[in-house]
Amino acid sequence: MSMDYATRNLSLIKIWGALHPLVRLLAGTGTVLTILFGGKMVMEGKLTLGTLIAQTAYLGMLVFPMTAFGWIIGLIEMGLASLKRLDEIMRKEELEYGEESGMKIHGNVEFEMVSFKYPGSKKLVLKNVSFNVKKGEILGITGRVGSGKSTIAKLLVRMYETECGKILVDGEDLRKIPRRDLLKHVALVPQETFLFSTTVKDNIAFGKEDVSLEEIKKVAKLAGIHDTIISLPKGYETVVGERGVKLSGGEKQRIALARALMMDPKILILDDALSAVDLKTEEMILNNLKGFMRERTTIIISHRIRSVREADHILVLEDGKIVEEGTHEELMNLKGLYYEMGVQQSLEEGLRVI
Repeated sequence: MSMDYATRNLSLIKIWGALHPLVRLLAGTGTVLTILFGGKMVMEGKLTLGTLIAQTAYLGMLVFPMTAFGWIIGLIEMGLASLKRLDEIMRKEELEYGEESGMKIHGNVEFEMVSFKYPGSKKLVLKNVSFNVKKGEILGITGRVGSGKSTIAKLLVRMYETECGKILVDGEDLRKIPRRDLLKHVALVPQETFLFSTTVKDNIAFGKEDVSLEEIKKVAKLAGIHDTIISLPKGYETVVGERGVKLSGGEKQRIALARALMMDPKILILDDALSAVDLKTEEMILNNLKGFMRERTTIIISHRIRSVREADHILVLEDGKIVEEGTHEELMNLKGLYYEMGVQQSLEEGLRVI
């Protein structure tokens, strides 16, 4: 939907880019021709000077309506594209969240031969993916861009339903767990974060009631953002602006992480959640989270080997399939894709990660 909107806007920009100079060219050409031929007729006595001046003025008055016509066409096209986008959003079926059942989720996750393709696509992005992770374990998932890593995260929070294979949480089919229960116990921190145009404090506490400032500070320290927040003009009361426009990408990601930690989830999914953070800060945050993660199930999805190397078990995805799995040491000894990625990233970062 967003791509269609972008495509239509790109077409509009091309049309406007051609139309605007064309109108200017025609107006300028008309003025030049009027002066040339009109001047000749004045010299021949066929036209008075006043009439020529009046005609030139009338021609100049026509330029703005012609330019405005192109501008109006642009507005209409933009309006139609926006209307279509809104219409598609309004037509989306509302998700069934179901009543909260009070179900307790412990955090055991299992994928059984899961294959998946996005609606409207024929290409499988996951192919017979199977793995399990128990409460208290850290699972790392890595692979090249487009290998299907983020799709696993989306399926776990039921952004999409899978029709081939099973996803089990504590032995229960994920599709049978009410979304209200699921979203209460599962927190996903995506790469592209969303912050509301309110205070830092409210963004971190979003979704939780009766939260004290001390609790907010506690998770902010775990997420490595506390020192940055207190350096802001109004500290935790600083308004971040629309979509967090006043903050850097790394700061927004860390606030989103703090918000997820505030939920105290049983399953924590970090989907390239620290991609905008420098390596030193990322390492500090992951060290901060070690105690927190050991009490719940954690899935770290990242293209960075450094981000997943401390995980209890690591999956390496390629073209939607698990091609390698094991601990960091085991995978490095395999000298396969994981090893190649590690060496390449080591060279790019100028650091020794092996």
